[in-house]
Amino acid sequence: MIEYYSGLMREAEQREALALWRVRRLRLDGRRKQFLLSQQDNITAELETNPLPSKVGFYNDTKYNSTSKFWILSSILHKAIHN
Repeated sequence: MIEYYSGLMREAEQREALALWRVRRLRLDGRRKQFLLSQQDNITAELETNPLPSKVGFYNDTKYNSTSKFWILSSILHKAIHN
């Protein structure tokens, strides 16, 4: 009987830990999205004031949406900074 209830307690503790992990994960996901949106705004503003060299001619190409442009330009800027 004691063993049965001990098992139930362990299962309840595991479910609680999982639920708390999910709550933390959802909060972090919201913060991550906020951060990425603010970074996108910052990079877009920076590129408007200081455009990249002409080798990035796709920037004005209409086939790329703003999110695609953001990630492509982020990649280019990351490589430029870290090389």
